[in-house]
Amino acid sequence: MSKITKLDNAVALVQEPWISNNRILGLNIKNSTIYRGSNSDSRTCVIVKGLQAYNLPQLGSRDTTVVCVTYNHNGRLKFLLVASIYMAIDKGLPVAELDNIIRHSDSTGIPVVIAGDSNAHHPAWGCQEQNARGLALSEFLAATELEILNKGCEYTFCSNNKRSIIDVTMASRTLLQYMYDWHVDNQDTMSDHRQICFALRRDRPNSKRIRNRRSTNCTVYEQEVEGKVGMWFGTINNPTDIETELTKVSSASIRSFEKACPERKIGKRNRVLWWNRELKILRQKAN
Repeated sequence: MSKITKLDNAVALVQEPWISNNRILGLNIKNSTIYRGSNSDSRTCVIVKGLQAYNLPQLGSRDTTVVCVTYNHNGRLKFLLVASIYMAIDKGLPVAELDNIIRHSDSTGIPVVIAGDSNAHHPAWGCQEQNARGLALSEFLAATELEILNKGCEYTFCSNNKRSIIDVTMASRTLLQYMYDWHVDNQDTMSDHRQICFALRRDRPNSKRIRNRRSTNCTVYEQEVEGKVGMWFGTINNPTDIETELTKVSSASIRSFEKACPERKIGKRNRVLWWNRELKILRQKAN
Protein backbone atom coordinates (compact mmCIF):
# COMPACT_ATOMS: atom_id res chain seq x y z
CA MET A 1 0.00 0.00 0.00
CA SER A 2 3.00 2.32 0.25
CA LYS A 3 2.73 3.04 -3.47
CA ILE A 4 -0.82 4.41 -3.05
CA THR A 5 0.29 6.87 -0.39
CA LYS A 6 2.53 8.55 -3.00
CA LEU A 7 -0.30 8.97 -5.51
CA ASP A 8 -2.94 11.70 -5.57
CA ASN A 9 -5.52 9.41 -7.19
CA ALA A 10 -5.63 5.63 -6.92
CA VAL A 11 -7.92 2.63 -6.60
CA ALA A 12 -6.88 -0.61 -4.88
CA LEU A 13 -8.81 -3.87 -5.23
CA VAL A 14 -8.01 -5.99 -2.19
CA GLN A 15 -8.71 -9.63 -1.38
CA GLU A 16 -8.39 -11.22 2.06
CA PRO A 17 -7.65 -8.05 4.05
CA TRP A 18 -6.63 -8.29 7.69
CA ILE A 19 -9.81 -8.10 9.79
CA SER A 20 -10.21 -7.90 13.56
CA ASN A 21 -13.51 -7.34 15.38
CA ASN A 22 -15.17 -6.79 12.00
CA ARG A 23 -12.76 -3.93 11.21
CA ILE A 24 -10.33 -3.86 8.28
CA LEU A 25 -6.87 -3.07 9.65
CA GLY A 26 -3.60 -1.98 8.11
CA LEU A 27 -5.17 -0.18 5.15
CA ASN A 28 -5.81 3.27 6.60
CA ILE A 29 -4.50 5.67 3.95
CA LYS A 30 -4.84 9.44 4.21
CA ASN A 31 -7.59 10.97 2.02
CA SER A 32 -8.95 7.54 1.08
CA THR A 33 -12.18 5.60 1.63
CA ILE A 34 -12.54 1.86 2.18
CA TYR A 35 -15.63 0.18 0.69
CA ARG A 36 -16.90 -3.27 1.62
CA GLY A 37 -19.38 -5.55 -0.10
CA SER A 38 -20.64 -6.89 3.21
CA ASN A 39 -20.80 -5.41 6.69
CA SER A 40 -19.65 -8.61 8.34
CA ASP A 41 -16.53 -10.71 7.88
CA SER A 42 -15.69 -9.27 4.45
CA ARG A 43 -12.99 -11.02 2.46
CA THR A 44 -12.69 -8.21 -0.09
CA CYS A 45 -12.61 -4.42 -0.13
CA VAL A 46 -11.94 -1.50 -2.47
CA ILE A 47 -9.84 1.51 -1.49
CA VAL A 48 -10.44 4.77 -3.39
CA LYS A 49 -8.15 7.77 -2.97
CA GLY A 50 -8.73 11.23 -4.43
CA LEU A 51 -11.70 10.24 -6.62
CA GLN A 52 -15.47 10.45 -6.25
CA ALA A 53 -16.99 7.00 -5.79
CA TYR A 54 -19.98 5.17 -4.36
CA ASN A 55 -20.58 1.62 -3.21
CA LEU A 56 -22.93 -0.82 -4.96
CA PRO A 57 -23.99 -3.10 -2.10
CA GLN A 58 -26.67 -4.78 -4.23
CA LEU A 59 -23.82 -6.38 -6.18
CA GLY A 60 -21.67 -7.08 -3.14
CA SER A 61 -21.27 -9.99 -0.77
CA ARG A 62 -18.75 -11.37 1.69
CA ASP A 63 -16.40 -12.20 -1.21
CA THR A 64 -17.34 -9.41 -3.64
CA THR A 65 -17.08 -5.62 -3.45
CA VAL A 66 -18.23 -3.43 -6.33
CA VAL A 67 -17.72 0.35 -6.46
CA CYS A 68 -18.50 2.94 -9.14
CA VAL A 69 -15.69 5.48 -9.60
CA THR A 70 -15.86 8.75 -11.54
CA TYR A 71 -13.00 10.44 -13.38
CA ASN A 72 -12.44 12.82 -16.29
CA HIS A 73 -11.10 11.92 -19.72
CA ASN A 74 -10.93 14.22 -22.74
CA GLY A 75 -12.88 16.81 -20.79
CA ARG A 76 -15.82 14.48 -20.11
CA LEU A 77 -16.98 12.84 -16.90
CA LYS A 78 -16.56 9.08 -17.04
CA PHE A 79 -17.88 6.27 -14.85
CA LEU A 80 -16.08 3.02 -14.11
CA LEU A 81 -17.14 -0.07 -12.18
CA VAL A 82 -14.35 -1.69 -10.18
CA ALA A 83 -14.87 -5.08 -8.54
CA SER A 84 -12.71 -7.01 -6.10
CA ILE A 85 -13.52 -10.72 -5.94
CA TYR A 86 -12.17 -13.53 -3.79
CA MET A 87 -12.85 -16.93 -5.34
CA ALA A 88 -12.42 -19.25 -2.37
CA ILE A 89 -10.71 -22.55 -3.17
CA ASP A 90 -13.25 -24.49 -1.09
CA LYS A 91 -16.16 -23.12 -3.11
CA GLY A 92 -17.20 -23.20 -6.74
CA LEU A 93 -16.56 -20.26 -9.05
CA PRO A 94 -18.75 -17.23 -8.22
CA VAL A 95 -20.49 -17.35 -11.59
CA ALA A 96 -23.69 -15.72 -10.26
CA GLU A 97 -21.77 -12.76 -8.78
CA LEU A 98 -19.73 -12.29 -11.94
CA ASP A 99 -22.85 -12.50 -14.08
CA ASN A 100 -24.63 -9.86 -11.95
CA ILE A 101 -21.70 -7.47 -12.32
CA ILE A 102 -21.54 -7.99 -16.08
CA ARG A 103 -25.30 -7.52 -16.44
CA HIS A 104 -25.15 -4.27 -14.46
CA SER A 105 -22.30 -3.07 -16.65
CA ASP A 106 -24.22 -3.92 -19.82
CA SER A 107 -27.49 -2.34 -18.65
CA THR A 108 -25.87 0.92 -17.51
CA GLY A 109 -23.24 1.15 -20.24
CA ILE A 110 -20.53 1.56 -17.59
CA PRO A 111 -17.34 -0.45 -18.29
CA VAL A 112 -15.92 -2.65 -15.57
CA VAL A 113 -12.56 -3.76 -14.21
CA ILE A 114 -12.52 -6.96 -12.15
CA ALA A 115 -9.53 -8.12 -10.13
CA GLY A 116 -9.60 -11.30 -8.15
CA ASP A 117 -7.81 -14.17 -6.48
CA SER A 118 -9.21 -16.93 -8.67
CA ASN A 119 -7.40 -19.94 -7.17
CA ALA A 120 -7.51 -21.26 -10.74
CA HIS A 121 -4.83 -22.20 -13.27
CA HIS A 122 -4.99 -21.63 -17.03
CA PRO A 123 -2.59 -20.48 -19.77
CA ALA A 124 -5.00 -17.62 -20.59
CA TRP A 125 -3.55 -15.66 -17.64
CA GLY A 126 0.01 -16.98 -17.80
CA CYS A 127 -0.06 -20.33 -16.02
CA GLN A 128 1.97 -23.15 -17.54
CA GLU A 129 -0.54 -25.68 -16.26
CA GLN A 130 -4.31 -25.94 -16.35
CA ASN A 131 -6.89 -27.36 -13.96
CA ALA A 132 -10.64 -27.91 -14.16
CA ARG A 133 -11.35 -24.74 -12.22
CA GLY A 134 -9.21 -22.68 -14.60
CA LEU A 135 -10.86 -24.25 -17.65
CA ALA A 136 -14.33 -23.44 -16.28
CA LEU A 137 -13.37 -19.81 -15.60
CA SER A 138 -11.77 -19.33 -19.03
CA GLU A 139 -14.86 -20.77 -20.74
CA PHE A 140 -17.10 -18.43 -18.75
CA LEU A 141 -15.01 -15.39 -19.69
CA ALA A 142 -14.94 -16.43 -23.34
CA ALA A 143 -18.71 -15.96 -23.46
CA THR A 144 -18.50 -12.38 -22.14
CA GLU A 145 -17.15 -9.02 -23.36
CA LEU A 146 -14.37 -9.16 -20.76
CA GLU A 147 -10.73 -9.35 -21.73
CA ILE A 148 -7.91 -10.70 -19.55
CA LEU A 149 -5.23 -8.08 -18.84
CA ASN A 150 -2.57 -10.44 -17.45
CA LYS A 151 0.69 -10.34 -19.40
CA GLY A 152 3.74 -12.56 -19.19
CA CYS A 153 4.43 -15.41 -16.78
CA GLU A 154 5.44 -13.53 -13.63
CA TYR A 155 4.21 -15.33 -10.53
CA THR A 156 1.48 -13.56 -8.58
CA PHE A 157 1.43 -16.01 -5.65
CA CYS A 158 4.61 -16.96 -3.79
CA SER A 159 4.48 -18.93 -0.56
CA ASN A 160 7.40 -21.07 0.63
CA ASN A 161 8.10 -23.38 -2.32
CA LYS A 162 4.76 -22.73 -4.03
CA ARG A 163 4.70 -20.47 -7.08
CA SER A 164 1.66 -19.86 -9.28
CA ILE A 165 -0.35 -17.32 -11.25
CA ILE A 166 -3.84 -17.27 -9.76
CA ASP A 167 -4.57 -13.53 -9.59
CA VAL A 168 -6.53 -12.45 -12.66
CA THR A 169 -7.38 -8.95 -13.90
CA MET A 170 -10.27 -8.55 -16.36
CA ALA A 171 -11.76 -5.49 -18.06
CA SER A 172 -14.46 -4.55 -20.54
CA ARG A 173 -13.24 -4.69 -24.12
CA THR A 174 -14.06 -1.00 -24.60
CA LEU A 175 -11.51 -0.08 -21.90
CA LEU A 176 -8.50 -1.80 -23.43
CA GLN A 177 -7.35 1.21 -25.48
CA TYR A 178 -7.22 3.34 -22.32
CA MET A 179 -5.40 0.87 -20.05
CA TYR A 180 -1.65 0.32 -19.96
CA ASP A 181 1.35 -0.80 -17.91
CA TRP A 182 -0.15 -3.96 -16.38
CA HIS A 183 2.63 -5.62 -14.39
CA VAL A 184 3.40 -7.63 -11.28
CA ASP A 185 5.27 -5.49 -8.76
CA ASN A 186 8.29 -6.97 -6.97
CA GLN A 187 7.78 -4.78 -3.92
CA ASP A 188 7.23 -6.71 -0.69
CA THR A 189 3.54 -6.65 0.29
CA MET A 190 3.85 -8.64 3.55
CA SER A 191 1.56 -11.16 1.85
CA ASP A 192 1.94 -14.34 -0.19
CA HIS A 193 0.27 -12.49 -3.07
CA ARG A 194 2.25 -9.92 -5.02
CA GLN A 195 0.87 -6.53 -5.93
CA ILE A 196 -0.49 -6.08 -9.45
CA CYS A 197 -0.44 -2.58 -10.95
CA PHE A 198 -1.92 -0.99 -14.05
CA ALA A 199 -2.94 2.49 -15.18
CA LEU A 200 -5.95 4.09 -16.87
CA ARG A 201 -5.67 7.16 -19.07
CA ARG A 202 -7.47 10.22 -17.75
CA ASP A 203 -7.20 13.99 -17.69
CA ARG A 204 -4.62 15.57 -15.45
CA PRO A 205 -6.43 17.02 -12.39
CA ASN A 206 -6.49 20.78 -11.96
CA SER A 207 -3.79 22.13 -9.68
CA LYS A 208 -4.93 23.01 -6.18
CA ARG A 209 -4.73 26.60 -5.00
CA ILE A 210 -4.97 27.83 -1.41
CA ARG A 211 -4.50 30.96 0.67
CA ASN A 212 -2.09 30.67 3.56
CA ARG A 213 -3.53 33.02 6.17
CA ARG A 214 -0.24 33.06 8.05
CA SER A 215 1.36 34.71 5.02
CA THR A 216 -1.16 37.57 4.92
CA ASN A 217 0.47 40.97 4.39
CA CYS A 218 -1.22 42.91 7.20
CA THR A 219 0.04 46.28 5.94
CA VAL A 220 -1.54 45.71 2.53
CA TYR A 221 -4.75 44.50 4.19
CA GLU A 222 -5.05 47.61 6.39
CA GLN A 223 -4.36 49.94 3.46
CA GLU A 224 -6.93 48.19 1.29
CA VAL A 225 -9.64 48.25 4.00
CA GLU A 226 -8.95 51.90 4.78
CA GLY A 227 -9.13 52.79 1.08
CA LYS A 228 -12.39 50.91 0.56
CA VAL A 229 -14.17 51.74 3.81
CA GLY A 230 -12.24 54.41 5.73
CA MET A 231 -14.34 56.21 8.34
CA TRP A 232 -17.39 56.52 6.11
CA PHE A 233 -20.66 54.73 6.72
CA GLY A 234 -23.80 55.19 4.67
CA THR A 235 -27.09 56.49 5.95
CA ILE A 236 -29.04 53.97 8.04
CA ASN A 237 -32.78 54.48 8.37
CA ASN A 238 -34.13 50.93 8.56
CA PRO A 239 -33.04 47.26 8.86
CA THR A 240 -32.59 46.99 5.10
CA ASP A 241 -30.00 49.78 5.19
CA ILE A 242 -28.14 47.91 7.92
CA GLU A 243 -27.94 44.78 5.73
CA THR A 244 -26.79 46.84 2.76
CA GLU A 245 -24.00 48.57 4.67
CA LEU A 246 -22.89 45.33 6.32
CA THR A 247 -22.67 43.71 2.90
CA LYS A 248 -20.48 46.58 1.65
CA VAL A 249 -18.14 46.34 4.65
CA SER A 250 -17.97 42.55 4.42
CA SER A 251 -17.25 42.68 0.70
CA ALA A 252 -14.51 45.28 1.21
CA SER A 253 -12.93 43.15 3.93
CA ILE A 254 -12.96 39.99 1.77
CA ARG A 255 -11.50 41.74 -1.30
CA SER A 256 -8.81 43.34 0.85
CA PHE A 257 -7.88 39.96 2.30
CA GLU A 258 -7.73 38.36 -1.17
CA LYS A 259 -5.27 41.05 -2.30
CA ALA A 260 -3.18 40.84 0.86
CA CYS A 261 -3.15 37.03 0.78
CA PRO A 262 -3.16 35.88 -2.87
CA GLU A 263 -3.85 32.27 -3.86
CA ARG A 264 -0.85 30.04 -4.44
CA LYS A 265 -0.62 26.73 -6.25
CA ILE A 266 0.31 23.77 -4.09
CA GLY A 267 1.46 20.29 -4.89
CA LYS A 268 4.33 18.88 -6.82
CA ARG A 269 6.90 20.99 -8.57
CA ASN A 270 6.12 22.15 -12.09
CA ARG A 271 6.87 19.65 -14.81
CA VAL A 272 7.35 20.01 -18.52
CA LEU A 273 4.10 19.50 -20.42
CA TRP A 274 5.35 16.64 -22.60
CA TRP A 275 6.47 14.43 -19.70
CA ASN A 276 3.99 11.73 -18.68
CA ARG A 277 3.71 8.40 -16.87
CA GLU A 278 4.35 6.33 -20.00
CA LEU A 279 7.70 8.06 -20.61
CA LYS A 280 8.57 7.56 -16.95
CA ILE A 281 7.94 3.82 -17.30
CA LEU A 282 10.05 3.60 -20.46
CA ARG A 283 12.91 5.41 -18.71
CA GLN A 284 12.74 2.98 -15.80
CA LYS A 285 12.88 0.01 -18.17
CA ALA A 286 15.81 1.51 -20.08
CA ASN A 287 17.78 1.87 -16.86
